[in-house]
Amino acid sequence: MNFSKKYKNSLSPSFSKCGKMIATTIGSKVLIRDVLTLQVLHMWVCYDSVREVLWSPDSAYIATVSGNSFQIWSLSDPVWRCSMDESDAGIQSVFWSPDSLHLLILHDFALFITVWSLEYGTQMYIKNTKSPQTVQFSPDGKYLAVIERTECNDFVDIFHTTSWTLLSQFKLPTVNAAGILWANSNAEVLVWDHSFEHRFYWYYTEGTQRFSHEIKKPISMGLQCVSVSPDGNTIVLGHHLHTIYLVNTLIRKVYGELVIPEIVSGKEVHVYREAFTNLVGSTILEQLNATPEHKFEVVTDDTVDISFDEITVEKTKATNAKEKPPKKARSLCIESLP
Repeated sequence: MNFSKKYKNSLSPSFSKCGKMIATTIGSKVLIRDVLTLQVLHMWVCYDSVREVLWSPDSAYIATVSGNSFQIWSLSDPVWRCSMDESDAGIQSVFWSPDSLHLLILHDFALFITVWSLEYGTQMYIKNTKSPQTVQFSPDGKYLAVIERTECNDFVDIFHTTSWTLLSQFKLPTVNAAGILWANSNAEVLVWDHSFEHRFYWYYTEGTQRFSHEIKKPISMGLQCVSVSPDGNTIVLGHHLHTIYLVNTLIRKVYGELVIPEIVSGKEVHVYREAFTNLVGSTILEQLNATPEHKFEVVTDDTVDISFDEITVEKTKATNAKEKPPKKARSLCIESLP
């Protein structure tokens, strides 16, 4: 395996959607490189240190977030640029529309969403929003589903992404809805409750409830993540109790339960453990200023414990003994391909 030379970078590199370019940042500078040659194609300077970089779906634009302002740059016309200051409302999250012609800004405390049009230079607002998990575009990008919170009640709003008109709105029976997904079509959405509940709801976009389901479990944290199979016949529920549930949408029942093991065994799994090198220095000051080098090595044990309970026990024992807890090496588990 060949590696390139080291490049300075403030954030994690971001690949374009087409896979031909990569964006790197150094403070307030944004560099666009060719993936094959790593040659710098474009370089822009933002107002402040860049904290987020977002490629448009068509790889024609790139948005950068610096503090409470954002800028948009064009790959085809390096002179063209767009900037906006959102100091009054702040910026919590930024994401592109599927047509690459609109930029959505979720403001601090999820008070509202501003939709900016690059084509017409206009803006519109979606009020009483909640979080990025409650804002989802349909598979074909023609519709936007948003969960809003009004007077302690949750509502689903369906917008058309061309005119941004409200097509439908209906109330949810949730305590505090945590997320929404499109059920692989433009006619149905899936909504689940917050982490202390174990319920999800399946709705048609006009507001008719198709069905709902609740995982019967003792008092504990509830659903952590939700996904839908490509054919829309299976809902995958990730539970906080290290369990994955498979729900069939036709019979509306749980037909599978997968428990994530804490002990990994077998020859078909490769486990990599992070190994740290010892700091060498003649003085304590040199050791403190030295940067520890680390690498990942293959674990050759037949079984590997990947549970987090062991970390908690070690820290507890060290605290009681007033000793510095040992550094726990992280493990990365990767299944080998057939």
